[in-house]
Amino acid sequence: MNWYLVWRLVHFAGIVVFVAGHGVSTAVTLRLPRERDRARLEALLSLSRSSIAWSNGGLAVLIVGGVANWIRVDYARQGWLWTAVVLLVLLAVAGVALAAPHFRRIRAALGGDDAELERTLASPLPWIVFWVETAGTAAILWLMVFKPF
Repeated sequence: MNWYLVWRLVHFAGIVVFVAGHGVSTAVTLRLPRERDRARLEALLSLSRSSIAWSNGGLAVLIVGGVANWIRVDYARQGWLWTAVVLLVLLAVAGVALAAPHFRRIRAALGGDDAELERTLASPLPWIVFWVETAGTAAILWLMVFKPF
């Protein structure tokens, strides 16, 4: 059995699940600013929260597959891989540090007045996070494909 291909399949399957779960959350995040119905806002927030569980599971699977091949192939001296790992960690930290508090502010604003909810939903933060995460993910993909160093 070719274990390199098995672990590569595990890695890519994790990527698919991660992107699917994260894509739902991203779509919700970008939809929230246009929504004003409180019941729909709560439903969207709930959908986003449940999709993050899939995203996190996919992340765990892609890490297992990636690390297994890292060990098997001895990628330790490959600079592109270390750069991709650092980028992944930075993107995860940015997502948790920026997106999670934003969702908490929206949930809190649902219990407040309309002006507070409007201010919270008008934040440009979702777009900032979207572009940072998109650029970072594209950089990781570029590193994985071209292995420049």
